[in-house]
Amino acid sequence: MIRHAGGTAKLKVDQRKETTPFNFVPVGEFAFKAGVAGFVERSNGETDGRVVIDGVRWVWLGE
Repeated sequence: MIRHAGGTAKLKVDQRKETTPFNFVPVGEFAFKAGVAGFVERSNGETDGRVVIDGVRWVWLGE
């Protein structure tokens, strides 16, 4: 789940099926407001395997 300026986005990523040479899998573009808490939350709900997250990369795309 990603809480951002426009609300909350619930995403599912199954990297067992993902074929990418990159270390990070893009999950979307989200706007955040300065001074307002935003976050990424991972969950193991509705899974049939292990859930692991090594890191989250925030990239400034400008305004």
